[in-house]
Amino acid sequence: MTTAGPTAPGAFAKRGRRPGAARRVICFPFAGGTSLAYRTWPEQLGSDVDVCAYELPGHGGRFSERALTRMEALMPDVLDAVMPLADRPLVLFGHSMGASIAFETALALAAVGRSPRALVLSARGTERDRVEPVHHLPAPKLIEKLKEFNGAPAEALENAELMELMLPMIRADFELSETYKTSPTVVPSPIIALGGTRDALTWPDDLSTWSTRTSGRFERHVYDGDHFYLRSHEASVLGHLTRAFEMPL
Repeated sequence: MTTAGPTAPGAFAKRGRRPGAARRVICFPFAGGTSLAYRTWPEQLGSDVDVCAYELPGHGGRFSERALTRMEALMPDVLDAVMPLADRPLVLFGHSMGASIAFETALALAAVGRSPRALVLSARGTERDRVEPVHHLPAPKLIEKLKEFNGAPAEALENAELMELMLPMIRADFELSETYKTSPTVVPSPIIALGGTRDALTWPDDLSTWSTRTSGRFERHVYDGDHFYLRSHEASVLGHLTRAFEMPL
């Protein structure tokens, strides 16, 4: 098995990569998240899976780059990184904002005859989240919303210096997510939609909207928890990723 060619500089975290593995999972993060969200997945998924955690511009190791606020501006960077990796069975995973990025990536891959084996889309439906847009809020109110979403440790949200540094990136992510409208185009890849029973942003029924975006098999699985249910159900999520490679079309 050959090693994949070059990708967008720094687009994927290096930790845990297995470029010679027979299968690949590409993971896209939630708004405000980085590739660190998936740092334990390579070990858990095993030696035959190359786990590629995408790092958005302006995040993590790419913090010096400009964070992007529109999906159409982000996708060229994503595709520069992903296209060379579509040379073997591929599953795309995305949580929240990352689910939208994963779907757009699948559309682009399908257009060139390189559809992923499946998509696993978490905590997002095809419509915008059920809360009012927050990217325009002043800093104190935006931080209060972040506390409600349970997406970051309380001590981080209460660190004024850290928030001054991180809020522009977080605000950009929310703007990207909140201005994106899911394409009506259908992908041939099967879709597994996952979510939490108490997710205030994406209700369990919202997950079923992904059934209208695939001509293949569709499944929905709901777990006890909020928008970040996967923190306590990681083993189940990883199980779906493993099984996704074997799903019938």
